[in-house]
Amino acid sequence: MIAAAITASGIYASQCVNKRIKIIESCISLIKQFSCDIEYCNMPVNELFAKAVNTQCFSDLEFLKSVYLNKSESFKDKWKASVNLFGRKNPLLKSDLILLEGFGEKLGTTDCKHQVQLCDEYIKRFSAVYDKALNRKEEHMKLCRLGGAAGAVFFIIMML
Repeated sequence: MIAAAITASGIYASQCVNKRIKIIESCISLIKQFSCDIEYCNMPVNELFAKAVNTQCFSDLEFLKSVYLNKSESFKDKWKASVNLFGRKNPLLKSDLILLEGFGEKLGTTDCKHQVQLCDEYIKRFSAVYDKALNRKEEHMKLCRLGGAAGAVFFIIMML
């Protein structure tokens, strides 16, 4: 029973780590897409979101839709509120949410050249977070294997 509980909690934790990594990957892709659309198409922020909301590869970033559909608040306020709500439903770290909030606060506040620089800066930041998350996943997998082996040994000893 204990071994099953340990295994189940390990599987759940592993799924959370994988989901976080997938969300971070999506954030990097989103920012790259924004950068291209700003640099080459000179797209305003509302058009960036209209395009992103209708793109399947950003479906894990549910907060995009609420940012796009909420017409009553300022962009900065609706971005922050949507990211915070998204963070409560997903396995992101507080530092991930702060980084995501920071990107939204600065998006659309300067000319195209500086917006592209902003995107490049945040791509680097999210890439560093992504690398750390992958390393953490590897460490987590080793720990799960060790925990599973220890649980199996404990179970065998108890059966004897």
